[in-house]
Amino acid sequence: MFAAAEIDPATKRRYSTARGIAFEAKPTNDGTWHGYPIPWESVPEEFRRKWLKAGLVTGKDIRNHMRFDQSEIHWALVTDER
Repeated sequence: MFAAAEIDPATKRRYSTARGIAFEAKPTNDGTWHGYPIPWESVPEEFRRKWLKAGLVTGKDIRNHMRFDQSEIHWALVTDER
């Protein structure tokens, strides 16, 4: 997912989306990345607009996950596989 992510040059963070959920990855001190779901309000506006235009995300996805309590991300971690 993060291989094709958008990179914010100011922060060096990577942003991506999957199944209507926004994700951010930060570099760690050992050269790896740590990725996790984030609220859409934390995604740079230029990436949100680009993904909407490309059809990678919908307005409903963004509205549904615009804000959330960081301790309550279980909804983003549930898989489709059962």
